[in-house]
This record gives sequence, C-alpha cells and structure tokens, in this order.
Amino acid sequence: MLSNPDYLAYLNENPDWQRELSRRPENWKLFIENYKQERKLTFPDKIEKVSFLLKMLEMLQ
Repeated sequence: MLSNPDYLAYLNENPDWQRELSRRPENWKLFIENYKQERKLTFPDKIEKVSFLLKMLEMLQ
C-alpha cells in the first residue's frame, strides 16, 4: 500500500477507507476497485480516453 503515493492521497481524501482498512485489512481488493472507479482508471475508462483522443486527432486533420 505504501508503495503507491496515489493510494495514500486517496486515503487522505477518504478517511472512511482509512478506518475500514485499519479494521479490516482483508478489504484491500475492494479498496483498490473503489479507487480505480473513483479515479477513472478502469479498463473501460482507459478505452474511453483513447477513443476521445482519436476523435480529437481526426478533428485536427
């Protein structure tokens, strides 16, 4: 957890998760899933970003 500074920043922004993980460390995977959804880092979000960039490139031509 401490290896990723983004996780620490997210925990500082969401103290409920900090409390949850201190009480139930087994919910780590749930935390990661929630983090990715909130930060829009899921696979569908990445595809959407690439699609948007491709559309922007088409408009420039």
